[in-house]
Amino acid sequence: MSSCGLLVKGEVLGNSNKPARISLGFRVCGSYLYFVSYVLLPGPSLEALPPFQEFSGPVVFPAAAAAAAAAAGGAAAGGAKPCNPKGTILDALRSTPDLSYMLSAIDTPRLTLLFNNASTELTLLAPNDEAWREGALRMNLGTPEDILGQSWNNLRALVWAHTIAQNLPPTKLQSQLYTTMGPSAGPVSVTVSSDSITVTNANTADARVVAMGLGDACTGSLYILNRMLLPQQLPEPLKVLPVPSDKKK
Repeated sequence: MSSCGLLVKGEVLGNSNKPARISLGFRVCGSYLYFVSYVLLPGPSLEALPPFQEFSGPVVFPAAAAAAAAAAGGAAAGGAKPCNPKGTILDALRSTPDLSYMLSAIDTPRLTLLFNNASTELTLLAPNDEAWREGALRMNLGTPEDILGQSWNNLRALVWAHTIAQNLPPTKLQSQLYTTMGPSAGPVSVTVSSDSITVTNANTADARVVAMGLGDACTGSLYILNRMLLPQQLPEPLKVLPVPSDKKK
């Protein structure tokens, strides 16, 4: 294995000498990331805590777990609504008003074939319209329309930064790194707790999932984020669009 992908295992100790097992670690060209089994708290904080139990399996929102259980029970009784084998992520985008900018980025001839394909497994972490406005400011652009007016390569990289090439409904989403599509997008780190899901990448911290389980596609999952996930790098420099004449006055 190359020096930029060295797997390591072992354990680390905090001030309390409580060992935390390293379940996975890898080197990314000079930097290291380790997954440990316990949170490393200061020594005095651990003394009053009960024995730890290592995390095993995904944690989902209680509502999602209840919905999954209800669906399973309904299916057994023959009353559950099955997923739509012809449904797609693009269908879900078109039926969600707060995703108009994401829809504009995807509902194009070059991307429609992918996101409107019911046989392709995808998960889309779609920033809502307000997240596009905030993202435009972080990119030193004026409006979401300025983002949509960028080059095809840059716009595709932005979409890829929000796309995972597997179907991850709420009952399957786990706290881990997920690879996004495209070489310039970079991975995302998902943190699932009992009452929230946050998503982080190299340029965006703590984008929060504000809605999930949208649409009825059998092969696609759609989550709505309150922040835009900017790619690690863009293929081309951002272009500054001319100010409309009515705004110059």
